[in-house]
Amino acid sequence: MKKCTVDHLTGDDGCHVGELMIAHRLGCLCIEKQTAINGRSPRWRRSHRLNVDRKHMATRLKWHGIAPASTTRKRRFGATDASNPSTHRHSMKICSCFFAKLMFASAVLSAFAATVNVACAQSTSPNIIYILLDDAGYGDLSCYGQTKFQTPNIDRLASEGMKFTQHYSGSTVCAPTRCCLMTGVHTGHSYVRGNREVKPEGQAAMPADIVTIPRLLKSAGYATGAFGKWGLGAPGSSSDPAEHFDQFFGYNCQREAHNYYPNHLWKNRQRIALDGETYTATLIGDAALRFIRDNKDRPFFAFLPVTIPHAAMHAPESYVSPFRKRFPEFEDVIGKYSGPQVKNPVAAFAGMMTLLDEQVGQILDLLAELQLDENTLVMLTSDNGPHQEGGHRPEFFDSNGPLRGHKRDLYEGGIRA
Repeated sequence: MKKCTVDHLTGDDGCHVGELMIAHRLGCLCIEKQTAINGRSPRWRRSHRLNVDRKHMATRLKWHGIAPASTTRKRRFGATDASNPSTHRHSMKICSCFFAKLMFASAVLSAFAATVNVACAQSTSPNIIYILLDDAGYGDLSCYGQTKFQTPNIDRLASEGMKFTQHYSGSTVCAPTRCCLMTGVHTGHSYVRGNREVKPEGQAAMPADIVTIPRLLKSAGYATGAFGKWGLGAPGSSSDPAEHFDQFFGYNCQREAHNYYPNHLWKNRQRIALDGETYTATLIGDAALRFIRDNKDRPFFAFLPVTIPHAAMHAPESYVSPFRKRFPEFEDVIGKYSGPQVKNPVAAFAGMMTLLDEQVGQILDLLAELQLDENTLVMLTSDNGPHQEGGHRPEFFDSNGPLRGHKRDLYEGGIRA
């Protein structure tokens, strides 16, 4: 897979990439990717077509409440002494790129430029796979310290690529995070500010003419597919997922996605009836693999907003059983949320994460089989911090790692993902 670094990328004039990306969004700069020269790694540089200096850019950033990368500030609320270990759990650096969605934006800009820029005509547009977990915490992966279960395939992404240790989600809950991700607009300007519901099914829609990542990539010649949970526009609305992606399969509605054994899913605009006994995480994962295989001969963007590990602790018994033996003290605990009740939800959570890790392994193996692994950028993160529903016990798993807070909290544990 493509390997990139984010923490110390700078422009040729010392301007951090995060500032460049924000400045680009605010209309201060044009951003270009400079190809490798004399064996040096590609770098970002500022285009001089717009004559805007760093001081002016910093002023614009301040107008929008964003601190330049040259300064590190404590939060106005809950500011702590970083030298005091007891307060480390809720200290925070302000990143110059909003919630550090830099690599995703960089990948999209790179892919778009590689397709439409004559200077990049000889390069191959990279495939992009973005896996968005649902309510997984900072400490829910073994490469980030999880010890109750292992995630070896996800760990491969870290060992063969890199880890983002200061990566922030767009919000503390599902829909606004997804809006930030799809549009590149930070929470202060985003069109979705919360999980606003639509009856009988779905959430509030984004504007019909909104610019989104899949629409940009489609215009650059990419096949686009989303597999999992949408939550940004009810069926038939102006922001139905079929308005943005070539293919969609999964849950349109976040409420429906609480249950892994529903009576229907959506395939594009078609409602697909289910028997209420089919485990949808496997069904959706298989659809994503087919999309990758079907589009192996052209650049593709596969967005996988999976439902694991939120919120009912549902998993096939073959994945749960090994953890029942490991965590027998929770056998009398019943998890209740949506759909079938769960005996020993602690074991079920570990089983869910194990299944998810296997699905990531299937994706990596398929990329290698199709000889796409060297031209595919694979990213994995979570939409916010760990949840506390359905019998899940984040304190037992240390799901937020060294951080304070959970889902819905504006502490580090709620937004560092």
